[in-house]
Parts: sequence; structure tokens; C-alpha cells
Amino acid sequence: MTIENLEKELKSGQLQSLYLLYGEELYLLETNLKKIKTLFGECVKGINFIMIDEQNVPEIISDIETPSFGYEKKYLIEVEFFKQDLTETALVLKKAIAGNLFYNGLQAEDNVMSVKINNSGVLGYYYTDKGNTMFFMIPKNQFIDDKAVTANLKDYDIGADIEKKRRMMYISYSALICSLPFLFYSYSSYSTLYKGYVAGTSSISIDDIKKYQTMSYIGIGVSAGLGIWFVAELVAYLISANKALPVETRKSNVDFDTAVENHKIQQQEFKAENEKTSENLEVQKEKTEDNIAE
Repeated sequence: MTIENLEKELKSGQLQSLYLLYGEELYLLETNLKKIKTLFGECVKGINFIMIDEQNVPEIISDIETPSFGYEKKYLIEVEFFKQDLTETALVLKKAIAGNLFYNGLQAEDNVMSVKINNSGVLGYYYTDKGNTMFFMIPKNQFIDDKAVTANLKDYDIGADIEKKRRMMYISYSALICSLPFLFYSYSSYSTLYKGYVAGTSSISIDDIKKYQTMSYIGIGVSAGLGIWFVAELVAYLISANKALPVETRKSNVDFDTAVENHKIQQQEFKAENEKTSENLEVQKEKTEDNIAE
């Protein structure tokens, strides 16, 4: 039975004795499972509803044999179990950044991600020492055991950059809107006076008409310039907003062991640099206090 036929059957209110739902489209499976439960009626776990997982597999027979007291129907939900393999990979940054790596809600040790995968990708983020969060995604076809992947992450505040671009876009748009009344006035005045002059119904001189013509040209130029500015700021805003999406990694030429070792060295260098900076600040603070005391 196809998923389309199943949906038609459920929509008509028909419910068969047995359904075996399987496949990769989890959303469709869960949606139709909810429809089946709705048509079935009240579900009481342990009475007329049995959920199979890794914990209660040995109890399946006894659960099936348990009478469904007070209910005419009893059904069994069969869950497909997938074998999960532990896979490791390392993230290589195109530009070294001081910070910590997180994936699937866990912090990675030594920049190594050891995850149980089920034919799916991995979503993670890099939290830098500057307090910035940069998201990345490893597609399932790149997650190869003991192989490294690379990502072009940049250490800056994406949210602040988007907000800055948004403000500039609004400013340019407001400037464009404000320029339009002058453009409409100058151009319509020039057009009306010129037509009146040609028709002989207006006593205005040609010099005055030229003044309005110059004003209309200025209005057109200003509005056109502001329009170009607005389009440029709009494009910049869209580009900045798009950077909030997770960066997709690529396969790296660096092998797994080298990637891990390089990360350790880089973080040690960052730590030494931060300690040196702290020491210099402390020395400057002491000198300042001594100068104040004198």
C-alpha cells in the first residue's frame, strides 16, 4: 500500500486490522500514525496500547497476552530498530578561531565529534572566546569515520551585523520615500508649464520653464541615486541575513589525526596569547595605580 492510498483510506474513516509503517519520511509516518490513533479511539498504555522500544523487548509476549479490559480493540505499535555506529570526525577551520565546538547539544573534546549516526547529518556550532556563535552542518554524505571536514566560519557577531544592515536599509528606504514629493512636484510643474507654453495658454517665460526643468532633473537624479542606494542596502541586508544559516562543511584534505593535533596546538597558542595579554594589562594597571599614588 502506498502512502497516498493509506491517507485516502484513513480520510474515509476506514481502519484495517494491521499496519506496518516504515521508511525514511518520518514526518509522513508520524502524521499517519496520529491519524490511526485518532480513528482507533482512546489509547491506554499497557491496556490497549503497546509501545516497543529497546527497554521492553523481552516483555512483548506478556504485553500482547494481557487482556485489554474494557476495550474491544487492542493493537501493537512496532518500532523499527536501527543499528547505530559510533563515527568520529574532526572539524578543520579555514581560519583558526579560539573557542569550543558543540554538536547535537554536546561539547566536543579536542575538536573531535564522536556521534552515533542514523543516516543523517550533524548540526553543530562553534562558540568563540569573543562570545559569538557560528552554526555549521555536516551532510550525511561527508560524515566518514576518521576523516576530517572543513568549514569557513568567521568570528563576528552575526546578529549585530544583520541589525546594522537592517537599519541602513530602512534609512535608505526612508530617504528614497522623502525624495519622491519633490520629484513629483518639480516634474509635474515643469510638464504642466511646458505644455501651457507650447499651447500658448501660459504667459510664463522660457527662462522660468528651464528653471523648473532643471529642478525636475535634480529631482530625478536624487531619487534615482537614493533608489540605487536602497537596492544596494537591501542586497547587503539579504546577504547578511543569509549568513545566519548554518555553514555547510566540505570534505577536507587534512587527515583526522593531523586535524586533531593542529587544533590542540592552535588552542594552546590562543591560551598563551590570552595569558600574555592578561599579564600586560595587569602590568599597565599597576603602573597606572603607581602614577596615581605619586
